[in-house]
Amino acid sequence: MMRMTWLAAAACTVLAVPALAQVNEDAKAVLNDSAKAIKEMKGVQFEVKTFATGMLKDIIDLSGTVKLWRPEGASTVTWRVDGRAKDPGKKDRAIHVMSDGNQVVWLDYTNNWRVSAPASDPGALEAANMCRELVMQDWLSPTPYSLELTQYPNLTKKGIATVGGEVCDVVEAMPATKDRNRTWSIGVKDRLPRSLELGTGNLEQKIAKVTELSGLKPMKFTQADFDIALPEGFVDHKVAAPVPMTPKAEPGVTPTKPVELGLKPGTAAPAFAAKDAAGNEVSLDSLKGNVVVMEFWGTMFKQSTAHTADMRALAGKVSKDKVKMVGVACRSDEKMATDWWNKSGPGYVLVPKGDAIASDYKVAGYPSYCVIDAKGNVAAFFQDFPGADKMMAAVEAATKE
Repeated sequence: MMRMTWLAAAACTVLAVPALAQVNEDAKAVLNDSAKAIKEMKGVQFEVKTFATGMLKDIIDLSGTVKLWRPEGASTVTWRVDGRAKDPGKKDRAIHVMSDGNQVVWLDYTNNWRVSAPASDPGALEAANMCRELVMQDWLSPTPYSLELTQYPNLTKKGIATVGGEVCDVVEAMPATKDRNRTWSIGVKDRLPRSLELGTGNLEQKIAKVTELSGLKPMKFTQADFDIALPEGFVDHKVAAPVPMTPKAEPGVTPTKPVELGLKPGTAAPAFAAKDAAGNEVSLDSLKGNVVVMEFWGTMFKQSTAHTADMRALAGKVSKDKVKMVGVACRSDEKMATDWWNKSGPGYVLVPKGDAIASDYKVAGYPSYCVIDAKGNVAAFFQDFPGADKMMAAVEAATKE
């Protein structure tokens, strides 16, 4: 029997499937049955936890209670999450969020607000994104498992597992490259999902992120079950939907401040001092007088490593006397980040523990890039790689300031 990393993490028991079974058709049937069960779901509640295996086990850690409800005649699912999330280097973050697909309500513990905002509002998007791992987005999708059924050519039924006391069929989906996997455990009785593993497929170094459900039960909800109570000391903060050509908001409605992605050009770059992978100190003060390119990335974010060749090429083109480049590893195990950087990275300085720096620079996605001019001011900020030409243009412009 083949040992599976995700199985150890979820503490499941697996029984082998006969080698000659038509596993692809069986797998499709399981996911199609589950998609039908999800779309027919009226209301469910469950406990959920999301965690990582291996070296990332102390970095990804979320848990809570999830309620899902499809009101009669509604086209979207109303959901609520009450839980907590590990925030590396900081106190755990409390999560209390509700969304009906149009409006999001959440508790903001920084300002002591109960916020209500349109789902398209940046603050609402941030609050909802914090819950993505716990809710499992296929519960909300009009076409559950579309990625597995339409885009991943390797789809197999791996066996039977017991997850949280529920007997499940295990279905694994991988792209043609087999360098990542989406492995589902689907309840045999009710055909509803019990766990999802996002892993590194057949790669030698096994890492996985697992979301696991327990105590799932059908519920008859009303709207009152999704109302988030106003805690003592909190006040209501309502965000109006944007009204075209209307400069004033409705009376009694206070617009919220948009979520900033990175620092604005022209602002002073936050000072930092950290150890690089070799144990040497690297700081913004020591780099002053040079243009600095900071690359925020992480081993757990595949997109972060997709542009290594581009950044290596950029490092080869810029003047090393005028431009210094620094990789800042975030949400990553220190040893894993260092090993990857030494083996496959673009070749410049790495700060292997950079979560605090990323927070100061308002980094919200990986990879992100910050170009700092010789005076220590932000010249440009990019979330995701902007393209080799645009990145080079930003560096060249900063050298002329």
